[in-house]
Amino acid sequence: MPASRVPAIGGPTLSVSPGFSAGMMASGRGGAEFSPEREIAALALLAGCELPTPSLVAADPGGAYADAPALLITRLIGHPPRPAPEDLPEYLIQLAAALLSVHALNGASTMPPYNPYNRLGVRLPPKHALRPEVWESAFDVAARPAPEAPSRFIHRDYHPDNTLWSYGRLTGVVDWSDASYGPVAVDIAQMRLSLVLRYGQAAADRFLAAFDQVSGGYRHDPFWDIRAVLDLLPEDSHRVLDEAQIPLFEEHLATQLAELGAPTP
Repeated sequence: MPASRVPAIGGPTLSVSPGFSAGMMASGRGGAEFSPEREIAALALLAGCELPTPSLVAADPGGAYADAPALLITRLIGHPPRPAPEDLPEYLIQLAAALLSVHALNGASTMPPYNPYNRLGVRLPPKHALRPEVWESAFDVAARPAPEAPSRFIHRDYHPDNTLWSYGRLTGVVDWSDASYGPVAVDIAQMRLSLVLRYGQAAADRFLAAFDQVSGGYRHDPFWDIRAVLDLLPEDSHRVLDEAQIPLFEEHLATQLAELGAPTP
């Protein structure tokens, strides 16, 4: 079950997780144990961030009082994003700009290091794959050493549904249970994948261009886009990629493989 957040009198919310990260479930990944200590550490670092994020009020990491790991956090205003087509460019710029203060946080090395969810022990394409050869090429690329990149504080599960909005302005970023110390490209690639599935490849490319603009120059390696897709695998009997989205996954992979000059039969 994903974490639940129950409004409390006066504005804070109570976040309770019975064992799974809400971000993992939203992204289609499962099986990772929720660590309240990890989110507590992340929220402590985020207290010095310009970006609106929840503040920790109280914690019951062992579930001694709430019967499950529980965090009491302040409530942020806003709703999930629903931009009109004409508002998409500004929406993408704000999503890109929000990452700057996150990646600049001090103390990032105190967070757990980034590790891929998929260790590539099982190299199987999705059940509904239409172009299995594309997935095989993607596995070959992902098996290479990761590109060298400095590590920063990263959200690790940065996608639209972990952002809040009000009157066209971003009012907060939530669900820091996967926060890590790793390459900023992980956040860029995760958001790009989510944008591909929701708005198409062009929106993902515009987001990348926006981040390049607001950051003063950023060179993205498509390796991380491929990694973001493969982190949704392997499937199991309870978790299968949406058949309707398979063409979008495969086109995204094929585009990134072509960027790298990798074979795309």
